[in-house]
Amino acid sequence: MRILLLISLFQAFVTVKSGSHSLWALLTFIIGDTPFPEFSAVVMLDDIQLFYYDSNVEKIIYRQYRSEHVQEEQEDGRIVFGDQYHNMKHKALLSYQKLNSTHGIHVQQRTFGYSGVAKVTCLATDFYPRHINLTLLRDGQPVPDHQITGGELLPNGDGTYQMRKRLQVSAEELQQHHYTCTAQHLSLDNKLDFGLGQTCEGKCGQKLEACSCQVTCVSLENCCVDFKQFCVDTSPYSGTIFGGTDFVVLNATFDPTSSVTCRFNGEVITEGYVDAEGRGHCISPLLYETGWVPFEISTDGVTYNQQGSWLSVHPGKLDPRSKVTLVNSTQWQYYGTPHVGGALRMTWNTSLVRADSVNVELWGYSETGEPYSESWVAKWEYLYSLARGYPNNGSFSFVPRVAEGPFLGWELGCVRVSPGAHPDGKSDVHAVWSEDHALAWHLEEGFREDSSAWALEKCVQWDALEKSWPNFLEETIDCPCTLSQARADTGRFHTDYGCDIEKGSVCTYHPGSVHCVRAIQASPKYAAGQQCCYDSTGAQVLTSDSIGGSTPDRGHDWGSPPFRKPPRVPGASHWVYDVLSFYYCCLWSHNCPYYFTHRPSSDCRTYQPPKAGAVFGDPHLITFDGTRYTFNGKGEYSLVVADAKHFVVQGRTEQLTHPENAGELINATKLSAVAMREGDSDVIEVRLDRQRDSLQVLRNQMPLSFTEQTWMDLTGVFVFSPTPHNVTVMFPSGAGVELRRRGGMMAATVLLPEEFTDATTGLLGKMNGDPKDDLVSSTGQAVPDASNAEDVYTFGASWAILNESSLFTYDSKYLLDSYLFAPKHDQTFQPVFVIPDDPNDPLVTQASQLCAGDGSEFCTYDTLVARSLSVGNATRVSFSSHVAIAQDLRTVVSCGWIAPPSNGDKTGTTYLQGFTVKFSCNTGYVLQGSKERSCQSNGRWSGEPTQCTPETAQDNTLGIVLGTVIGALALATILTVIILHSRKHKRYIASQTDADESL
Repeated sequence: MRILLLISLFQAFVTVKSGSHSLWALLTFIIGDTPFPEFSAVVMLDDIQLFYYDSNVEKIIYRQYRSEHVQEEQEDGRIVFGDQYHNMKHKALLSYQKLNSTHGIHVQQRTFGYSGVAKVTCLATDFYPRHINLTLLRDGQPVPDHQITGGELLPNGDGTYQMRKRLQVSAEELQQHHYTCTAQHLSLDNKLDFGLGQTCEGKCGQKLEACSCQVTCVSLENCCVDFKQFCVDTSPYSGTIFGGTDFVVLNATFDPTSSVTCRFNGEVITEGYVDAEGRGHCISPLLYETGWVPFEISTDGVTYNQQGSWLSVHPGKLDPRSKVTLVNSTQWQYYGTPHVGGALRMTWNTSLVRADSVNVELWGYSETGEPYSESWVAKWEYLYSLARGYPNNGSFSFVPRVAEGPFLGWELGCVRVSPGAHPDGKSDVHAVWSEDHALAWHLEEGFREDSSAWALEKCVQWDALEKSWPNFLEETIDCPCTLSQARADTGRFHTDYGCDIEKGSVCTYHPGSVHCVRAIQASPKYAAGQQCCYDSTGAQVLTSDSIGGSTPDRGHDWGSPPFRKPPRVPGASHWVYDVLSFYYCCLWSHNCPYYFTHRPSSDCRTYQPPKAGAVFGDPHLITFDGTRYTFNGKGEYSLVVADAKHFVVQGRTEQLTHPENAGELINATKLSAVAMREGDSDVIEVRLDRQRDSLQVLRNQMPLSFTEQTWMDLTGVFVFSPTPHNVTVMFPSGAGVELRRRGGMMAATVLLPEEFTDATTGLLGKMNGDPKDDLVSSTGQAVPDASNAEDVYTFGASWAILNESSLFTYDSKYLLDSYLFAPKHDQTFQPVFVIPDDPNDPLVTQASQLCAGDGSEFCTYDTLVARSLSVGNATRVSFSSHVAIAQDLRTVVSCGWIAPPSNGDKTGTTYLQGFTVKFSCNTGYVLQGSKERSCQSNGRWSGEPTQCTPETAQDNTLGIVLGTVIGALALATILTVIILHSRKHKRYIASQTDADESL
């Protein structure tokens, strides 16, 4: 049993002799096993057949017409009908693939003609049994029967039936109205709809009346026939910001004679081409932004009617295999300094340049105009070639020469390897680039004669410029105090790829550090960045103690939306304002105090860690203030609502299946999807992908692939997915959402900075430090007893979302029926409120062995209710992970950096509570004040300030003191003698007086 539904347009287009006549042709192409030719054409004058053509005979067969120019007409017929045959075959096969139809007969019909009359025909064929409801609609309303011809049920001769309905309309009506055909039959699960004139050309992302041009149409199987022809995917989907990547357009075919041009962002045009297989190619252009960039394709240079998106990537985040490698990068960037010279060498993957010979070119970068004004502009431009027509063997070496006069001022640039057939410096051609780097190797002779003096002069000039520019330090975020905090605060900080502990801690610019992170968001006004580095003990490294310390940046290394202009250009702006100056002052000369005066480390005294809330298992929740509870409802709910911050996180739960019988549902649920948005950002949804045992990420309902890139800059949000099981979403407010897949379960952690205090509601509670008001329903009712599972269940159900506010994607029959067209909270589902305790259940013993310690009740519950040790273990791991995050994010008191005494030193560079710093003096100096000072809980240092004074001064002071003491003692002795002598004399006088009186 097969159903075939067609909509055919019969357009007449000629006036013949006197009166009005219709000359028209009906072309038919058939896929499937039939006795008919694959292609046939019938040409009619009114109702009279003139001639016939098909793909079997490949010639015109005359009927009611005889020509005087048979040979010419046969030749014309073979050309015209042959062209139409191949065209229809291509489109039919394309539709065949797009609709994933691998069975049955598929017919495509096309009509041509002249006049102002048109016929809309609705045909259903090859159906059985005979009862069918076939309806022709105009603008969604059934066309009255009296306007329709046909409608008779006719046998096909093989036991199946067909029905055809026709409507004659004017050309004006055809333009003004939309016609669709619907069929209902016992063999169809749903009503089948087809539309006339429904195309995705210029309508990608839209839902049309009869079909869809949205990305969800693929899984919903309601795409317009030409969806993938006009809404294109590419391979690869990403490449360097510098451009030159050749990418192929998938699932669309092109005329080999077409002239393909590709337009990016509606303004940058590059030349594409069509390969021998009929596939279109584009070349990505040099861009000044990262993230998804829209592009359009034209085959005539005028109409750009195919649409797609291209991911522009920061060069530092690109796979090294996709770049020109500067062998021994230290030699490249120190070239011309003492003892550094010789030949420089580079390598590249030869497959990245489609040519036998290549040009090796130097491109330079500059930013000109008044800083922080509209005249401030960025530009990459071709400087000169190092080699032309060089064999594309993947390696090139040369001995650098001093640049010629016009190029001496260029200090930052890249090497590009491009096909030798192109003229020097031709932009936006297939090419491979190095990373941007300091051009020490081509600087002027003065640099090679005395690089330190040359660099000092540049450092002093930079120092003067910095003093004239706005102070950006006041608006940069403070660094986390510890490495643990820095790695746990994933909403605000991310690994600096130039110093990554996971990749061996190769920290070229931060000696002594093992790991650095960067603030994800640039500062609001000046687009500045923050970098924080840590040593092997986990303590922050400060520039006041080490050249490898944490430094803020005038230009954020990763750029900042809307990009394109300084200081927001990814990578390059950072090099101009923060890295070249480091070379001037610190690497090519020894004048770091200049640099660190303008790039001092923040000492974390104002840093406040975020609060973490978690959802895991058969959903167990831990609020931002630490309340633990279980809500295992089935539906879609608000996890976090922060209206003042325009931030929303929603969670979807679904019922678990029995581990030994996938068709059996059990009374347990799990988190299956999380959707989120902040302000006008892209909507990000992360959900379980059952087919691939991973997490699937959707951006505005479109699936994202992380096979080429792990980091994506999106609109108002960043997404990082280093593995198929881990996804981190980061928003401008500093909010972060971590999603992890463990044992077939999804766990979510939401991290919110202190700015969200008193601003949140939802299942993760009110973030204010008071757990007593965490469980408050959407209507404002507090749960009196958090240990009452049924009261908590009622509270949770109140946070069911509405369809109007849903951020989720419904792209399958299951999701439509279970969530979109069903109550958001399934009241028919009854969870298990009490942990099963059957002493005869062997799983009880196993659960007690698996689940122990803090949080064991969650593990035990999930093991016994889900009847799965795997589920229980996933819960155990997720709970332990949350506890570890909370521990890493605990508040740490910092007393701030403390200086060593002048003419002395200190031991200890950790300035956090409980740590002690010891002081000592240089030879010839004596320590005064506290020899050691400890950081106290009040954020102040114990003891007294320490000084180192010269020993000679100490001796003079001692002599004065001793002299004073001795003098005082001598005077005291003299006075004592005088007093004793006086008393003795008085006693003698008194005794004589007494004797005289006795006489």
